[in-house]
Amino acid sequence: LIYMGHFMSSWGDRMWYFAIPLFLTDLDPKSLFLTAAYGLTLSASVLLFAPLVGDWIDRTGRLTAVKVTLVIQNMSVIISALILLLNREFGDINSSYLIVVQIAAVILGAIGTLASTATQIILQKDWIVVIAAKKTDFLTNLNATMRRIDLFTKILSPIACGQIMALATLTGGAVFILCWNTASMFGEYILLRMVYKRTPDLAIKRREEEDEIEMEELGGGVEEEEQDEINENEKKMEKKQKKKKKSVFQKVFGFILVIKDGWKLYTDQVIALAGLGFSFLYLTVLGFGYVTTSYAYNQCFSELLVGIVLGAAGFTGILGTFVFPLLSARFGLVKSGLFSGIFQVLTLIPCVASVFVAGSPFFLLPNLTVEPTLSSLVTQNMSSYTTLQPASNFSETTLLSAVDGAVVLERVKPPVSFLSMWLLTAGLVAARAGLWSFDLAMTQLIQENVIESERGIVNGVQTSLNMLMDLLMYVAVLILPDPDQFGILIILSAVAVTTAYVLYAIFAIKSGKRFDQPKHTKVINIASVPSSE
Repeated sequence: LIYMGHFMSSWGDRMWYFAIPLFLTDLDPKSLFLTAAYGLTLSASVLLFAPLVGDWIDRTGRLTAVKVTLVIQNMSVIISALILLLNREFGDINSSYLIVVQIAAVILGAIGTLASTATQIILQKDWIVVIAAKKTDFLTNLNATMRRIDLFTKILSPIACGQIMALATLTGGAVFILCWNTASMFGEYILLRMVYKRTPDLAIKRREEEDEIEMEELGGGVEEEEQDEINENEKKMEKKQKKKKKSVFQKVFGFILVIKDGWKLYTDQVIALAGLGFSFLYLTVLGFGYVTTSYAYNQCFSELLVGIVLGAAGFTGILGTFVFPLLSARFGLVKSGLFSGIFQVLTLIPCVASVFVAGSPFFLLPNLTVEPTLSSLVTQNMSSYTTLQPASNFSETTLLSAVDGAVVLERVKPPVSFLSMWLLTAGLVAARAGLWSFDLAMTQLIQENVIESERGIVNGVQTSLNMLMDLLMYVAVLILPDPDQFGILIILSAVAVTTAYVLYAIFAIKSGKRFDQPKHTKVINIASVPSSE
Protein backbone atom coordinates (compact mmCIF):
# COMPACT_ATOMS: atom_id res chain seq x y z
CA LEU A 1 0.00 0.00 0.00
CA ILE A 2 2.77 2.44 0.87
CA TYR A 3 4.46 1.57 -2.44
CA MET A 4 1.26 2.43 -4.32
CA GLY A 5 0.91 5.72 -2.47
CA HIS A 6 4.54 6.58 -3.12
CA PHE A 7 4.15 5.74 -6.81
CA MET A 8 1.18 8.08 -7.17
CA SER A 9 3.00 10.88 -5.36
CA SER A 10 6.27 10.42 -7.23
CA TRP A 11 4.55 10.20 -10.62
CA GLY A 12 2.68 13.44 -10.02
CA ASP A 13 5.80 15.23 -8.77
CA ARG A 14 7.85 14.16 -11.77
CA MET A 15 5.16 15.27 -14.21
CA TRP A 16 4.94 18.69 -12.57
CA TYR A 17 8.72 19.16 -12.48
CA PHE A 18 8.75 18.28 -16.17
CA ALA A 19 5.87 20.57 -17.14
CA ILE A 20 6.32 23.68 -15.03
CA PRO A 21 9.22 25.16 -17.08
CA LEU A 22 7.04 24.91 -20.17
CA PHE A 23 4.10 26.62 -18.48
CA LEU A 24 6.35 29.39 -17.18
CA THR A 25 7.89 29.88 -20.60
CA ASP A 26 4.37 30.11 -22.00
CA LEU A 27 3.69 32.92 -19.50
CA ASP A 28 6.85 34.79 -20.51
CA PRO A 29 8.06 33.47 -23.89
CA LYS A 30 10.60 36.24 -24.46
CA SER A 31 12.74 35.54 -21.41
CA LEU A 32 13.76 32.82 -18.98
CA PHE A 33 13.73 35.31 -16.11
CA LEU A 34 10.45 33.96 -14.73
CA THR A 35 11.74 30.40 -14.81
CA ALA A 36 14.92 31.44 -13.03
CA ALA A 37 12.96 33.43 -10.43
CA TYR A 38 10.68 30.44 -9.86
CA GLY A 39 13.59 28.08 -9.35
CA LEU A 40 15.52 30.43 -7.11
CA THR A 41 12.47 31.03 -4.92
CA LEU A 42 11.88 27.30 -4.55
CA SER A 43 15.51 26.64 -3.71
CA ALA A 44 15.66 29.49 -1.20
CA SER A 45 12.45 28.35 0.48
CA VAL A 46 13.81 24.84 0.98
CA LEU A 47 17.17 26.15 2.16
CA LEU A 48 15.61 28.47 4.74
CA PHE A 49 12.51 26.65 5.89
CA ALA A 50 13.27 22.92 5.66
CA PRO A 51 14.41 22.85 9.33
CA LEU A 52 11.12 24.50 10.34
CA VAL A 53 9.18 21.92 8.35
CA GLY A 54 11.13 19.13 10.04
CA ASP A 55 10.47 20.58 13.49
CA TRP A 56 6.74 20.78 12.73
CA ILE A 57 6.77 17.12 11.66
CA ASP A 58 8.37 16.10 14.97
CA ARG A 59 5.64 17.93 16.92
CA THR A 60 2.66 16.67 14.90
CA GLY A 61 0.82 13.35 14.85
CA ARG A 62 1.77 11.17 11.90
CA LEU A 63 -1.65 10.91 10.23
CA THR A 64 -2.37 14.61 10.75
CA ALA A 65 1.01 15.56 9.32
CA VAL A 66 0.66 13.45 6.20
CA LYS A 67 -2.92 14.65 5.66
CA VAL A 68 -1.90 18.31 5.86
CA THR A 69 1.13 17.93 3.60
CA LEU A 70 -0.76 15.90 0.99
CA VAL A 71 -3.53 18.49 0.79
CA ILE A 72 -1.13 21.43 0.58
CA GLN A 73 1.17 19.70 -1.90
CA ASN A 74 -1.55 18.61 -4.30
CA MET A 75 -3.73 21.71 -3.94
CA SER A 76 -0.79 23.97 -4.77
CA VAL A 77 -0.27 22.04 -8.01
CA ILE A 78 -4.00 21.95 -8.76
CA ILE A 79 -4.45 25.70 -8.23
CA SER A 80 -1.26 26.48 -10.19
CA ALA A 81 -2.34 24.30 -13.10
CA LEU A 82 -5.83 25.84 -13.03
CA ILE A 83 -4.47 29.40 -13.03
CA LEU A 84 -2.03 28.66 -15.85
CA LEU A 85 -4.73 26.83 -17.81
CA LEU A 86 -7.24 29.68 -17.50
CA ASN A 87 -4.58 32.23 -18.38
CA ARG A 88 -3.55 30.22 -21.43
CA GLU A 89 -7.11 29.88 -22.69
CA PHE A 90 -8.58 33.25 -21.79
CA GLY A 91 -5.71 35.54 -20.80
CA ASP A 92 -3.88 38.24 -22.70
CA ILE A 93 -0.10 38.07 -22.62
CA ASN A 94 0.06 41.88 -22.67
CA SER A 95 -2.39 42.41 -19.80
CA SER A 96 -1.24 44.01 -16.57
CA TYR A 97 -2.76 41.20 -14.47
CA LEU A 98 -0.16 38.81 -15.93
CA ILE A 99 2.29 39.81 -13.20
CA VAL A 100 -0.26 38.62 -10.62
CA VAL A 101 -0.45 35.25 -12.36
CA GLN A 102 3.34 35.00 -12.40
CA ILE A 103 3.68 35.89 -8.71
CA ALA A 104 0.93 33.42 -7.81
CA ALA A 105 2.72 30.65 -9.73
CA VAL A 106 5.98 31.34 -7.89
CA ILE A 107 4.38 31.51 -4.42
CA LEU A 108 2.30 28.38 -4.96
CA GLY A 109 5.38 26.61 -6.27
CA ALA A 110 7.34 27.44 -3.11
CA ILE A 111 4.48 26.29 -0.87
CA GLY A 112 4.05 23.07 -2.83
CA THR A 113 7.76 22.35 -2.74
CA LEU A 114 7.93 22.68 1.04
CA ALA A 115 4.89 20.41 1.36
CA SER A 116 6.52 17.89 -0.99
CA THR A 117 9.70 18.00 1.09
CA ALA A 118 7.62 17.39 4.22
CA THR A 119 5.84 14.43 2.64
CA GLN A 120 9.14 12.85 1.66
CA ILE A 121 10.53 13.25 5.17
CA ILE A 122 7.36 11.84 6.75
CA LEU A 123 7.11 8.75 4.56
CA GLN A 124 10.69 7.96 3.60
CA LYS A 125 12.47 8.97 6.79
CA ASP A 126 9.90 8.13 9.47
CA TRP A 127 6.96 5.95 8.44
CA ILE A 128 8.96 3.18 6.81
CA VAL A 129 11.29 3.06 9.82
CA VAL A 130 8.31 2.33 12.06
CA ILE A 131 6.83 -0.11 9.54
CA ALA A 132 10.15 -2.01 9.43
CA ALA A 133 9.84 -2.54 13.22
CA LYS A 134 13.61 -2.44 13.78
CA LYS A 135 14.22 -5.23 11.22
CA THR A 136 17.32 -3.97 9.45
CA ASP A 137 17.07 -6.19 6.37
CA PHE A 138 13.40 -5.35 5.92
CA LEU A 139 14.18 -1.63 6.19
CA THR A 140 16.93 -2.03 3.58
CA ASN A 141 14.49 -3.62 1.14
CA LEU A 142 11.84 -0.98 1.85
CA ASN A 143 14.31 1.80 1.09
CA ALA A 144 15.55 0.11 -2.07
CA THR A 145 12.04 -0.44 -3.41
CA MET A 146 11.01 3.15 -2.68
CA ARG A 147 14.09 4.37 -4.55
CA ARG A 148 13.35 2.10 -7.52
CA ILE A 149 9.88 3.61 -7.73
CA ASP A 150 11.48 7.07 -7.77
CA LEU A 151 13.82 6.10 -10.60
CA PHE A 152 11.12 4.38 -12.66
CA THR A 153 8.85 7.40 -12.43
CA LYS A 154 11.79 9.68 -13.19
CA ILE A 155 12.22 7.91 -16.52
CA LEU A 156 8.62 7.15 -17.48
CA SER A 157 6.63 10.10 -16.13
CA PRO A 158 8.27 12.80 -18.30
CA ILE A 159 7.88 10.57 -21.35
CA ALA A 160 4.16 10.08 -20.68
CA CYS A 161 3.60 13.75 -19.92
CA GLY A 162 5.55 14.77 -23.00
CA GLN A 163 3.45 12.50 -25.21
CA ILE A 164 0.23 13.94 -23.79
CA MET A 165 1.47 17.46 -24.48
CA ALA A 166 2.58 16.48 -27.97
CA LEU A 167 -0.91 15.18 -28.75
CA ALA A 168 -3.04 17.64 -26.78
CA THR A 169 -0.75 20.73 -26.42
CA LEU A 170 0.07 22.40 -23.13
CA THR A 171 -3.64 22.81 -22.43
CA GLY A 172 -4.20 19.07 -22.48
CA GLY A 173 -1.13 18.57 -20.33
CA ALA A 174 -2.41 21.05 -17.74
CA VAL A 175 -5.82 19.33 -17.63
CA PHE A 176 -4.20 15.92 -17.21
CA ILE A 177 -1.92 17.13 -14.39
CA LEU A 178 -4.86 18.84 -12.68
CA CYS A 179 -6.94 15.65 -12.83
CA TRP A 180 -4.04 13.43 -11.75
CA ASN A 181 -3.27 15.50 -8.64
CA THR A 182 -6.94 15.71 -7.70
CA ALA A 183 -7.29 11.93 -7.85
CA SER A 184 -3.86 11.41 -6.30
CA MET A 185 -4.65 13.59 -3.28
CA PHE A 186 -7.57 11.37 -2.28
CA GLY A 187 -5.96 8.13 -3.43
CA GLU A 188 -2.73 8.69 -1.53
CA TYR A 189 -4.55 9.62 1.66
CA ILE A 190 -6.81 6.55 1.50
CA LEU A 191 -3.82 4.26 0.95
CA LEU A 192 -1.72 5.86 3.68
CA ARG A 193 -4.64 5.81 6.10
CA MET A 194 -4.94 2.07 5.48
CA VAL A 195 -1.21 1.68 6.21
CA TYR A 196 -1.68 3.76 9.36
CA LYS A 197 -4.57 1.58 10.56
CA ARG A 198 -2.65 -1.63 9.87
CA THR A 199 0.48 -0.43 11.70
CA PRO A 200 -0.51 0.40 15.30
CA ASP A 201 2.95 1.76 16.13
CA LEU A 202 2.37 4.64 13.71
CA ALA A 203 -0.38 5.93 15.98
CA ILE A 204 2.04 6.60 18.84
CA LYS A 205 4.94 9.02 18.64
CA ARG A 206 7.74 8.46 21.07
CA ARG A 207 8.44 11.07 23.69
CA GLU A 208 12.03 12.15 24.02
CA GLU A 209 12.34 10.18 27.26
CA GLU A 210 11.39 6.96 25.47
CA ASP A 211 13.92 7.70 22.75
CA GLU A 212 16.58 8.02 25.41
CA ILE A 213 15.63 4.59 26.81
CA GLU A 214 16.03 3.13 23.32
CA MET A 215 19.43 4.79 22.99
CA GLU A 216 20.45 3.19 26.29
CA GLU A 217 19.22 -0.22 25.09
CA LEU A 218 21.19 0.17 21.88
CA GLY A 219 24.26 1.21 23.82
CA GLY A 220 23.98 -1.27 26.69
CA GLY A 221 27.27 -3.06 27.30
CA VAL A 222 29.00 -1.20 24.48
CA GLU A 223 32.08 1.04 24.49
CA GLU A 224 32.54 4.10 26.70
CA GLU A 225 32.42 6.20 23.55
CA GLU A 226 28.79 5.21 23.03
CA GLN A 227 27.98 5.95 26.68
CA ASP A 228 29.38 9.45 26.21
CA GLU A 229 26.97 9.94 23.31
CA ILE A 230 24.06 8.83 25.51
CA ASN A 231 25.14 11.33 28.15
CA GLU A 232 25.19 14.00 25.48
CA ASN A 233 21.62 13.09 24.56
CA GLU A 234 20.62 13.42 28.23
CA LYS A 235 22.15 16.89 28.33
CA LYS A 236 20.18 17.83 25.22
CA MET A 237 17.00 16.68 26.95
CA GLU A 238 17.72 18.82 30.00
CA LYS A 239 18.28 21.86 27.80
CA LYS A 240 14.99 21.24 26.01
CA GLN A 241 13.13 20.96 29.33
CA LYS A 242 14.49 24.37 30.34
CA LYS A 243 13.21 25.87 27.10
CA LYS A 244 9.57 24.95 27.72
CA LYS A 245 8.72 28.39 29.07
CA LYS A 246 9.16 30.67 26.09
CA SER A 247 10.02 34.32 26.39
CA VAL A 248 8.30 37.02 24.38
CA PHE A 249 11.34 37.15 22.10
CA GLN A 250 11.10 33.40 21.51
CA LYS A 251 7.43 33.65 20.64
CA VAL A 252 8.01 36.47 18.14
CA PHE A 253 11.22 35.16 16.60
CA GLY A 254 10.66 31.49 17.33
CA PHE A 255 11.19 30.39 13.75
CA ILE A 256 14.73 31.81 13.79
CA LEU A 257 15.49 29.96 17.02
CA VAL A 258 14.10 26.73 15.57
CA ILE A 259 16.41 27.03 12.56
CA LYS A 260 19.38 27.79 14.83
CA ASP A 261 18.56 24.94 17.22
CA GLY A 262 17.96 22.62 14.28
CA TRP A 263 21.45 23.17 12.90
CA LYS A 264 22.93 22.75 16.39
CA LEU A 265 20.98 19.53 16.84
CA TYR A 266 22.20 18.30 13.45
CA THR A 267 25.87 18.91 14.28
CA ASP A 268 25.43 16.92 17.50
CA GLN A 269 24.33 13.83 15.58
CA VAL A 270 26.77 10.95 15.26
CA ILE A 271 26.08 10.83 11.51
CA ALA A 272 26.72 14.57 10.99
CA LEU A 273 30.07 14.08 9.25
CA ALA A 274 28.60 11.49 6.90
CA GLY A 275 25.67 13.82 6.20
CA LEU A 276 28.05 16.67 5.40
CA GLY A 277 29.87 14.39 2.99
CA PHE A 278 26.58 13.41 1.38
CA SER A 279 25.72 17.06 0.76
CA PHE A 280 28.91 17.50 -1.29
CA LEU A 281 27.37 15.17 -3.89
CA TYR A 282 25.08 18.09 -4.75
CA LEU A 283 28.06 20.35 -5.47
CA THR A 284 28.64 18.90 -8.93
CA VAL A 285 27.69 19.18 -12.59
CA LEU A 286 28.45 15.48 -13.08
CA GLY A 287 24.82 14.48 -13.44
CA PHE A 288 22.04 14.84 -15.98
CA GLY A 289 20.68 18.23 -14.99
CA TYR A 290 20.17 21.23 -17.22
CA VAL A 291 23.80 22.33 -17.18
CA THR A 292 25.24 19.04 -18.38
CA THR A 293 22.39 18.51 -20.84
CA SER A 294 22.93 21.96 -22.33
CA TYR A 295 26.63 21.15 -22.67
CA ALA A 296 25.78 17.90 -24.45
CA TYR A 297 23.59 19.76 -26.95
CA ASN A 298 26.38 22.27 -27.48
CA GLN A 299 28.66 19.37 -28.35
CA CYS A 300 26.14 18.26 -31.00
CA PHE A 301 24.42 15.44 -29.13
CA SER A 302 20.93 15.06 -30.56
CA GLU A 303 17.76 14.95 -28.46
CA LEU A 304 17.42 11.24 -29.26
CA LEU A 305 20.96 10.50 -28.12
CA VAL A 306 20.49 12.48 -24.92
CA GLY A 307 17.29 10.53 -24.28
CA ILE A 308 19.11 7.23 -24.76
CA VAL A 309 21.84 8.31 -22.35
CA LEU A 310 19.23 9.35 -19.77
CA GLY A 311 17.54 5.97 -20.10
CA ALA A 312 20.86 4.18 -19.63
CA ALA A 313 21.58 6.28 -16.54
CA GLY A 314 18.17 5.40 -15.13
CA PHE A 315 18.85 1.71 -15.72
CA THR A 316 22.21 1.76 -13.92
CA GLY A 317 20.62 3.71 -11.07
CA ILE A 318 17.96 1.03 -10.67
CA LEU A 319 20.71 -1.59 -10.83
CA GLY A 320 22.35 0.13 -7.88
CA THR A 321 19.17 -0.28 -5.82
CA PHE A 322 19.33 -4.05 -6.41
CA VAL A 323 23.02 -4.29 -5.58
CA PHE A 324 22.80 -2.34 -2.32
CA PRO A 325 20.68 -4.86 -0.33
CA LEU A 326 23.19 -7.58 -1.26
CA LEU A 327 26.12 -5.45 -0.14
CA SER A 328 24.35 -4.45 3.07
CA ALA A 329 23.53 -8.04 3.99
CA ARG A 330 27.14 -9.08 3.39
CA PHE A 331 29.15 -6.13 4.71
CA GLY A 332 26.79 -3.91 6.73
CA LEU A 333 25.58 -0.38 6.06
CA VAL A 334 28.76 1.60 6.59
CA LYS A 335 31.00 -0.62 4.47
CA SER A 336 28.34 -0.83 1.77
CA GLY A 337 28.30 2.96 1.58
CA LEU A 338 32.10 2.98 1.42
CA PHE A 339 32.19 0.47 -1.44
CA SER A 340 29.53 2.43 -3.32
CA GLY A 341 31.56 5.60 -2.85
CA ILE A 342 34.77 3.98 -4.09
CA PHE A 343 32.93 2.81 -7.20
CA GLN A 344 31.60 6.30 -7.92
CA VAL A 345 35.05 7.85 -7.39
CA LEU A 346 36.45 5.40 -9.97
CA THR A 347 33.85 6.62 -12.47
CA LEU A 348 35.34 10.10 -12.13
CA ILE A 349 38.42 8.94 -14.05
CA PRO A 350 36.78 8.93 -17.52
CA CYS A 351 34.94 12.16 -16.65
CA VAL A 352 38.14 14.02 -15.84
CA ALA A 353 39.94 12.38 -18.77
CA SER A 354 37.23 13.74 -21.09
CA VAL A 355 38.49 17.27 -20.40
CA PHE A 356 41.87 16.55 -21.99
CA VAL A 357 41.18 14.20 -24.93
CA ALA A 358 40.27 14.80 -28.56
CA GLY A 359 37.02 16.68 -29.08
CA SER A 360 37.12 18.56 -25.79
CA PRO A 361 36.42 22.31 -26.13
CA PHE A 362 38.48 23.06 -23.00
CA PHE A 363 40.02 26.50 -23.44
CA LEU A 364 43.43 25.48 -22.07
CA LEU A 365 43.92 22.88 -24.77
CA PRO A 366 45.76 23.77 -28.00
CA ASN A 367 44.02 23.68 -31.38
CA LEU A 368 40.55 24.61 -30.12
CA THR A 369 38.11 23.22 -32.65
CA VAL A 370 34.75 24.22 -31.22
CA GLU A 371 33.60 27.78 -30.83
CA PRO A 372 31.64 28.33 -27.61
CA THR A 373 28.35 29.93 -28.64
CA LEU A 374 26.06 29.38 -25.67
CA SER A 375 25.79 33.01 -24.66
CA SER A 376 22.54 32.28 -22.87
CA LEU A 377 23.82 29.25 -20.95
CA VAL A 378 23.82 31.09 -17.62
CA THR A 379 20.11 31.83 -17.84
CA GLN A 380 19.51 28.31 -19.10
CA ASN A 381 21.35 26.91 -16.09
CA MET A 382 19.40 29.07 -13.66
CA SER A 383 16.19 27.59 -15.02
CA SER A 384 17.29 24.23 -13.69
CA TYR A 385 16.31 25.28 -10.20
CA THR A 386 12.83 24.09 -11.11
CA THR A 387 14.13 20.59 -10.56
CA LEU A 388 14.39 20.01 -6.83
CA GLN A 389 15.39 16.47 -6.48
CA PRO A 390 17.65 17.83 -5.51
CA ALA A 391 20.61 18.53 -7.55
CA SER A 392 22.77 17.78 -10.53
CA ASN A 393 23.02 14.20 -9.27
CA PHE A 394 19.26 13.84 -8.89
CA SER A 395 17.64 16.21 -11.42
CA GLU A 396 15.97 15.42 -14.71
CA THR A 397 15.87 17.15 -18.07
CA THR A 398 12.79 18.76 -19.58
CA LEU A 399 11.50 19.86 -22.94
CA LEU A 400 12.85 23.33 -22.22
CA SER A 401 16.45 22.19 -22.47
CA ALA A 402 15.59 20.03 -25.47
CA VAL A 403 14.12 22.99 -27.34
CA ASP A 404 17.05 25.23 -26.48
CA GLY A 405 19.45 22.46 -27.41
CA ALA A 406 17.92 22.13 -30.86
CA VAL A 407 18.45 25.84 -31.46
CA VAL A 408 22.01 25.72 -30.22
CA LEU A 409 22.79 22.71 -32.36
CA GLU A 410 22.34 24.72 -35.53
CA ARG A 411 24.92 27.31 -34.46
CA VAL A 412 27.75 25.08 -33.24
CA LYS A 413 30.52 23.45 -35.22
CA PRO A 414 30.63 19.72 -34.50
CA PRO A 415 33.76 18.58 -32.63
CA VAL A 416 36.49 16.81 -34.56
CA SER A 417 35.94 13.80 -32.30
CA PHE A 418 33.23 12.60 -29.95
CA LEU A 419 35.75 10.78 -27.75
CA SER A 420 35.49 13.46 -25.05
CA MET A 421 31.70 13.24 -24.88
CA TRP A 422 31.66 9.45 -24.91
CA LEU A 423 34.10 9.32 -21.99
CA LEU A 424 32.04 11.87 -20.07
CA THR A 425 28.71 10.13 -20.65
CA ALA A 426 30.19 6.70 -19.88
CA GLY A 427 31.43 7.98 -16.53
CA LEU A 428 28.12 9.68 -15.74
CA VAL A 429 26.04 6.62 -16.62
CA ALA A 430 28.23 4.25 -14.60
CA ALA A 431 28.27 6.62 -11.62
CA ARG A 432 24.50 6.32 -11.13
CA ALA A 433 24.89 2.80 -9.72
CA GLY A 434 27.32 3.93 -7.03
CA LEU A 435 25.43 7.14 -6.35
CA TRP A 436 22.04 5.58 -5.68
CA SER A 437 23.55 2.70 -3.73
CA PHE A 438 25.33 5.23 -1.50
CA ASP A 439 22.12 7.25 -1.21
CA LEU A 440 20.37 4.19 0.20
CA ALA A 441 23.20 3.62 2.68
CA MET A 442 22.99 7.20 3.92
CA THR A 443 19.20 7.09 4.10
CA GLN A 444 19.26 4.03 6.33
CA LEU A 445 22.10 5.34 8.50
CA ILE A 446 20.03 8.42 9.28
CA GLN A 447 16.89 6.35 9.82
CA GLU A 448 18.54 4.01 12.30
CA ASN A 449 20.73 6.46 14.19
CA VAL A 450 18.54 9.52 14.69
CA ILE A 451 16.06 9.21 17.55
CA GLU A 452 12.41 9.31 16.55
CA SER A 453 11.60 12.64 18.18
CA GLU A 454 14.32 14.34 16.11
CA ARG A 455 13.94 12.64 12.71
CA GLY A 456 11.95 15.46 11.17
CA ILE A 457 14.22 18.36 12.05
CA VAL A 458 17.45 16.42 11.36
CA ASN A 459 16.23 15.41 7.91
CA GLY A 460 15.00 18.95 7.34
CA VAL A 461 18.46 20.34 8.08
CA GLN A 462 20.03 17.69 5.82
CA THR A 463 17.73 18.77 2.98
CA SER A 464 18.64 22.39 3.63
CA LEU A 465 22.35 21.56 3.57
CA ASN A 466 21.93 19.68 0.29
CA MET A 467 20.18 22.68 -1.23
CA LEU A 468 22.96 25.01 -0.07
CA MET A 469 25.50 22.91 -1.96
CA ASP A 470 23.20 22.87 -4.97
CA LEU A 471 23.06 26.67 -4.97
CA LEU A 472 26.84 26.90 -4.67
CA MET A 473 27.14 24.68 -7.72
CA TYR A 474 25.03 27.08 -9.76
CA VAL A 475 27.09 30.00 -8.50
CA ALA A 476 30.12 28.24 -9.97
CA VAL A 477 28.26 27.84 -13.26
CA LEU A 478 27.43 31.55 -13.27
CA ILE A 479 31.11 32.35 -12.80
CA LEU A 480 32.17 29.86 -15.51
CA PRO A 481 29.22 29.87 -17.94
CA ASP A 482 30.88 29.09 -21.29
CA PRO A 483 31.16 25.58 -22.76
CA ASP A 484 34.93 25.93 -23.17
CA GLN A 485 35.10 26.44 -19.38
CA PHE A 486 33.03 23.36 -18.63
CA GLY A 487 36.21 21.36 -18.09
CA ILE A 488 36.94 23.44 -14.98
CA LEU A 489 33.47 22.61 -13.65
CA ILE A 490 34.13 18.91 -14.30
CA ILE A 491 37.38 19.05 -12.34
CA LEU A 492 35.78 21.01 -9.48
CA SER A 493 32.91 18.51 -9.42
CA ALA A 494 35.36 15.60 -9.25
CA VAL A 495 37.04 17.30 -6.27
CA ALA A 496 33.64 17.78 -4.59
CA VAL A 497 32.60 14.15 -5.09
CA THR A 498 35.97 12.93 -3.82
CA THR A 499 35.64 15.23 -0.80
CA ALA A 500 32.21 13.73 -0.12
CA TYR A 501 33.61 10.24 0.14
CA VAL A 502 36.73 11.29 2.04
CA LEU A 503 34.46 12.77 4.71
CA TYR A 504 32.37 9.59 4.67
CA ALA A 505 35.52 7.46 4.94
CA ILE A 506 36.61 9.44 8.02
CA PHE A 507 33.16 8.83 9.49
CA ALA A 508 33.42 5.12 8.63
CA ILE A 509 36.84 4.78 10.26
CA LYS A 510 35.67 6.54 13.42
CA SER A 511 32.22 5.02 13.77
CA GLY A 512 31.79 2.21 11.27
CA LYS A 513 32.70 -0.60 13.63
CA ARG A 514 30.12 0.53 16.15
CA PHE A 515 27.36 0.69 13.52
CA ASP A 516 28.10 -2.46 11.57
CA GLN A 517 29.25 -4.85 14.29
CA PRO A 518 26.69 -4.75 17.11
CA LYS A 519 23.75 -3.48 15.11
CA HIS A 520 22.14 -6.79 14.26
CA THR A 521 22.34 -8.28 17.72
CA LYS A 522 21.03 -5.15 19.40
CA VAL A 523 18.15 -4.82 17.01
CA ILE A 524 17.09 -8.40 17.64
CA ASN A 525 17.10 -7.83 21.41
CA ILE A 526 14.94 -4.72 21.15
CA ALA A 527 12.58 -6.30 18.65
CA SER A 528 11.83 -9.05 21.15
CA VAL A 529 10.53 -6.49 23.65
CA PRO A 530 6.99 -5.10 23.22
CA SER A 531 7.19 -1.73 21.50
CA SER A 532 6.71 1.30 23.71
CA GLU A 533 4.69 2.76 20.87
